Amino acid sequence: MATQYIAPMPMAKFDKYFADLGKNQHQGSESLFSTTILAMDKMAVGPYLWIISHAADLRVKKVGGMVRELTGLSAEEFEALPGGASELSAAEDIDSMFGFLYHSMQYRRQFTLQRRNQIFISYYFRFRREGSDQWMMMKLIEESPEENGVPQYLLAMLMDVSHIRKHGAPMMTIYDAHTRKTLVFESQVTHLELAQANPVLSKREVEVLRHIAQGYSSKMIAAALGISQKTVENHRRNILTKTNSPTSAAAITFALRTGLL
Repeated sequence: MATQYIAPMPMAKFDKYFADLGKNQHQGSESLFSTTILAMDKMAVGPYLWIISHAADLRVKKVGGMVRELTGLSAEEFEALPGGASELSAAEDIDSMFGFLYHSMQYRRQFTLQRRNQIFISYYFRFRREGSDQWMMMKLIEESPEENGVPQYLLAMLMDVSHIRKHGAPMMTIYDAHTRKTLVFESQVTHLELAQANPVLSKREVEVLRHIAQGYSSKMIAAALGISQKTVENHRRNILTKTNSPTSAAAITFALRTGLL
């Protein structure tokens, strides 16, 4: 599937855009989502917490689950954060995350509530605690029933996926259960910024990546370049690390956008 690119958005611009939309929010309760919250253990792929936020502007209303284990904060301290989970994110990921949030909120609003609850949006970004990065996935799970035509609350699940995702850049996926299609998004500037921040690929790494782009397997690349398959695998790992890419396809996109291929 093709990756689409979204422009980052500063938090101040995000807040300004949604300020008027959040004025008429009513107080609610986690009882709106109690059944789903109880089932979250079955959905989790790692330690998690849940967040109920105002649908209009994503301000945090209530959190629960493994809050202190994942954030180092109590539930009350987390709820008091003006920017919610973004307050704990790696600084370089924040604008990308608000760009994703803005785009996904606009995307959802084109559908009825019934259809919106068939659309599952996941955001991948890094928490930064004590100088180390921890990959997280935030998944929008459910909306509360509409009041006067407007949904009041969103339920999201925030999971530690650092045992699955080791490197890469912030991204967003949108899965539509009705059409069974998935959309993949990355930040518009991510790869260009990484090109300046990361070491360039060696001549041999470029050769390996060029063969990967042509559909060669590691065994085929080893034969073509006269090197061992283990050496090819080492080059592949180095390519992913240097380009900060989660997959070979993303590394190829990076190389094409930066002129390496």
